[in-house]
Amino acid sequence: MNVLRFFVFATVMSISNTIFSQTIEFENPIAEERADPWVYKTDDGIYYLIASVPEYDKIVIRKANSINGLKSAEEKNVWFKHKSGVMGHHIWAPELHKIDGTWYIYFAAGEAENIWNIRMWVLSNDSENPMEGEWKEEGTR
Repeated sequence: MNVLRFFVFATVMSISNTIFSQTIEFENPIAEERADPWVYKTDDGIYYLIASVPEYDKIVIRKANSINGLKSAEEKNVWFKHKSGVMGHHIWAPELHKIDGTWYIYFAAGEAENIWNIRMWVLSNDSENPMEGEWKEEGTR
């Protein structure tokens, strides 16, 4: 009887693994010439990519209907470094988050005159789509 139970259990597990398993396939790299990539997937299945650009002088976002679509998706500049002072150099490692309906970008940046004085900064945007609306600097006063 125990052998029969084991056989039934093994058969059910084998079938359910085949039926319910997912194969997630994506092409690496997700985007060319982008460091520190961060991908956000919405509940609607839209993918957003945010990453450091080679010039380390701005923040850009891409949008696609699939993770592989991010590679060729059009990029939008959403924020540029300051000409002087804080947030004026080494703009890197951005992350995109949506919290309570508001989009946030967390990123590291140095000062224009003291490039290794790096700290974290935050941008916010109330638009439904992070590629639209206005990105505001938070905590700079």
